[in-house]
Amino acid sequence: MFSEIEVGFPQVIQWPQKLHLVKEDYHYQFEGNECFTLLCKTDVLFEIIGEAAENTENHPAIPFANAFKLMEQMVQSCFGKDLKVGWQEHITDFCQAYYS
Repeated sequence: MFSEIEVGFPQVIQWPQKLHLVKEDYHYQFEGNECFTLLCKTDVLFEIIGEAAENTENHPAIPFANAFKLMEQMVQSCFGKDLKVGWQEHITDFCQAYYS
């Protein structure tokens, strides 16, 4: 998803930069811990979008930011030792956001 948002919203690179994260040279992508940090800090992405546009309501990066936020909820509820309440909804919500 990061590569796709980067196409239409190049300012997204500020998101990992503000968190001091870098893409790995051998695949030019983020590894697991970096991905998790990005997901946990989607508020930073929303701030960057807000700084870049006066009207964020219809900004093309908002669906991506929402999908990242929903992915974080899904990871938090599904990727631990035990499933947490609402895990099925979190999967469904993320899938719908991803496909849109």
